[in-house]
Amino acid sequence: SLQRERRFRADAAHNMFTPLTAIQSELDVTLRNPRSESEYREALRTVRRHTETLSSLLDELMTLSRSEARDDQLSPTRIGVSRQVEDRICRAREAHPEAASIEWEGGSGIENPVSPEDLNIVVDHLLGNALKYTPNEGQVTVRVAKEAGDVVLRVSDSGIGFDPEFAERLFERFYRTGAAEQYADGGGLGLPIVKAIAESYGGTVTAWSSGHGEGSTFEVRLPRC
Repeated sequence: SLQRERRFRADAAHNMFTPLTAIQSELDVTLRNPRSESEYREALRTVRRHTETLSSLLDELMTLSRSEARDDQLSPTRIGVSRQVEDRICRAREAHPEAASIEWEGGSGIENPVSPEDLNIVVDHLLGNALKYTPNEGQVTVRVAKEAGDVVLRVSDSGIGFDPEFAERLFERFYRTGAAEQYADGGGLGLPIVKAIAESYGGTVTAWSSGHGEGSTFEVRLPRC
């Protein structure tokens, strides 16, 4: 709806101006008085962090816009979904060696027509979320299976969880539960991107949890072709 689009634009502007304001403030303070070399370096590191946040947000906005704007019927070639997901798990383990352990329980030989790039985005966002909201001593479990004519990807974790009544809102742009705010370091568009990609293939994405501190599960279903 028009009202929803206006709210999205307002939220996007707010989320972009937040790091921009922080950058401007840091530069103003740094330039106001002479500082030591170490203080200048620390200021530059702060500016770089905010710049990276802004760059990440812009990338996510572009990915979401492309996914939601697809008008043509997708017709990608069949790929090995199991193999592709397992590869992303290996990459996540290498990138986050101190994070929660990732268990792979995927079926072998599962294929489906899906863009490798789209599948990578979906898996990376779901894994990234799970690792972000799960303590280092916790566990993340990834499953791929064939169910009722669908290829199903499930990512479960033993992390902070959420109240069941917030399940649908998790896929709203920029939405975070109160418990998740303390972990916030991204653009808040990861799950909306997952939803947009799944729906572009005629699929669905759902989430469930028993409550705060009880872990969570995110499930993507793609029709088998």
